[in-house]
Amino acid sequence: MVELTHWLMDRCVMSNQWPEFDKLPKTRSVRSILLEEGNGVSERTNGEIRFVVESEPTGKGGFLHHCFLFMPKVGYRYPLLRVVQDNLDYPVRVIADIWPQGTTADNETKLRQDLGVVFQSEAVTKVVPQLLELVS
Repeated sequence: MVELTHWLMDRCVMSNQWPEFDKLPKTRSVRSILLEEGNGVSERTNGEIRFVVESEPTGKGGFLHHCFLFMPKVGYRYPLLRVVQDNLDYPVRVIADIWPQGTTADNETKLRQDLGVVFQSEAVTKVVPQLLELVS
């Protein structure tokens, strides 16, 4: 009986039951979408303003993403929005000046749309020129 147990244990140790992760379909993280969409501000401001995302884990297995407009020349960070991700998937909640209680994005497409609404909002079109004035 002892020999059978050892034989079974040896068999289990030899095979790796984990999936081959590099062969699975790639999924885009919420953080990578935020960075991709937010990086357009650098292009529109000739690099004077950058989009920065600081992500912190929450106690429930999700993340809270703090998004800032960063001005490297003066070391200033303007808090632009937050994205609450209760788990590693959707839905997420976008919180910004125009949505103080947040708006829900159920998928990547909706998240990108919501980010566009924030970027085009009156609050942003007022603050970015003011920030640019600081470095001119």
